[in-house]
Amino acid sequence: MIIDVHTHYCRDMVRLVGSALDNGIDRICVSSLGLSYLTNPTPDQIRECNDQTLASMAQYPDAVVGFCFLNPLHEPDFSLAELHRCVKAGMRGIKLWVATVASDPRLDPIAREAIALDIPLLHHSFVKVTGNMPGESTPADIADLARRHPRLNLIMAHFTGNGQRGILEIQPYPNVFADSSGGYPCTGITEFTVRTLGPERILFGSDAPGRNYAVQFARVLGAVPEGPARNAILGDTAQRLLRL
Repeated sequence: MIIDVHTHYCRDMVRLVGSALDNGIDRICVSSLGLSYLTNPTPDQIRECNDQTLASMAQYPDAVVGFCFLNPLHEPDFSLAELHRCVKAGMRGIKLWVATVASDPRLDPIAREAIALDIPLLHHSFVKVTGNMPGESTPADIADLARRHPRLNLIMAHFTGNGQRGILEIQPYPNVFADSSGGYPCTGITEFTVRTLGPERILFGSDAPGRNYAVQFARVLGAVPEGPARNAILGDTAQRLLRL
């Protein structure tokens, strides 16, 4: 089973799912950040985003795995109630974006509940030469969250966008996995990540529809030979984390 752990809801889910299947991807993990990619969504917007994901799950039950979008700046009672609503409806993970950095202690109630529910938390992370957005996490923030919650299965998004330094910053924390998305393919970054983290801590992620499935798929296929390491990256580890 090939699993893409990082895609987003969009206006044309027929095309998104169809393109994944055409590229040999069996399951895509979908979260909705709103069609305008909301940076600090209200509770009503959070519910609307998650309803979009739930509708996609219903439309494509064999292909779409839902991740619950949350905003840690809201009261924990709301976030945890929304998380339970989504998990009860079949979602298998959490998605956090740029409302606040991962080192913010306001994430702690969500992290503790993810541990209790045994679901992974996919957290956006990037290192931008032009400077990150306010509230946008770096690998150092991800490492801080992992240190605070060593039993949390934490997925750092965009290992290509975080670079070699970012990979080194999460290396000491075995509960952090890295997805392969983030910017255009960069020579040597996949090989470096495999050597540094081991293939069992790497997950295939495309960030579609913002990125092309085939290009993102190729950054794994072109760097990791056929065999157990490639299988771990493309689906085996994700299948275990998501309990599929």
